[in-house]
Amino acid sequence: MRREGSRGRRRCRGAARPLAGPGGAALGLAGGPRRDVARFGPVPPPGAQGASDGAAGSPAGGRGSATGPLGRRLADLLTERIAGVRLDEPVTLVASQFPGAHPLEIFEEEGGPVVGRLAPPDVLAGGLPRFRPEAADDGEVAVAGDRPRVLIYHTHTSEAYVGAVPAGTGFDPAVEAFTSDPGASVVGVGTVVQQVLEERGIGTVHLRQVFDRDGERVTRIGNYQRSLAALVGDGDRPGLLDAYPTVDVVLDIHRDGVGRDATLTRVGGQPAASILFVVGTDRRLEHPQWHKNYCFVQWLVAELERRHPGLVKGVLVSENRYNQHVRPGAVLVEIGGYGNTPAEAERSARMFGEALAAVIEAGRVPQADRPFQCPPGVKPPG
Repeated sequence: MRREGSRGRRRCRGAARPLAGPGGAALGLAGGPRRDVARFGPVPPPGAQGASDGAAGSPAGGRGSATGPLGRRLADLLTERIAGVRLDEPVTLVASQFPGAHPLEIFEEEGGPVVGRLAPPDVLAGGLPRFRPEAADDGEVAVAGDRPRVLIYHTHTSEAYVGAVPAGTGFDPAVEAFTSDPGASVVGVGTVVQQVLEERGIGTVHLRQVFDRDGERVTRIGNYQRSLAALVGDGDRPGLLDAYPTVDVVLDIHRDGVGRDATLTRVGGQPAASILFVVGTDRRLEHPQWHKNYCFVQWLVAELERRHPGLVKGVLVSENRYNQHVRPGAVLVEIGGYGNTPAEAERSARMFGEALAAVIEAGRVPQADRPFQCPPGVKPPG
């Protein structure tokens, strides 16, 4: 997922909620617990809302008028340049009050069908496993173990890890940090998680189908619709959840669209990629059990904090759904960002996989037909 750059910028629509820490307390934008960070006020949507996960409307206003897109944009650019604040994104108004903070934006895809291109091979360090030799593999689907519990996929399949890019190279990671090489992408991270779960005796399905490319171009149009069709089927074609009905945990693994400073952490003295969870709600599309998804994420956060304090960056509650309605145990997790190295992403993927295995083994996976509670002291947002 992406946060900065004019292409694909996510705008804050409706009332955004703050990050929630392991105990359910709000996190300040600088990362520490802050009880004075409240919800941000509602923002009128600039255009009609789409009816699909992650869809966005079109800006309103006349071409070239003082109040149209061009006039507003010139004024906004001046304000953003001087004060570091985007008037159309209230989150930046709060972020500007915390030195070193990074603006948090609702995860919303917009800005046109093409948002990037594949990185040149010499920029990619690689190093992540490209496949699981022990898994039954048909090219796009790797299955490990009988009666799999976990399905891993990647709506933004091409998201890459490039590490620190030296200045003067002309490489723009916000536009070019994408790859078809799973050894440098979120697909390799998914393979690591699958390996950890397999070692713990938990069966997995890893879907490596590409959802975000049109040839060499990276697109953000229709990604979630395509990945949803792969999960639940499309017309007469069944989905993977039909083929593997024992799956009750569904992981959509991404990397964040921010630089190295925002996602680099240290665990046990070693550099690692921070982890951010995104929980969808029912504010736009039907998702009646989203509180179960939220509580499941909080159990994961609690386990990760117990094992590796500081690894989790936070939990972002979004008005979008992100296909999490397919299972109460569906999770969108961002492991690091494009500024992390593949080695850092792999280290965090292993820690995440171990924590997930512990939560599964403890029986803390929500089911559609029975109640499910958050950890003690944690309540889903209202």
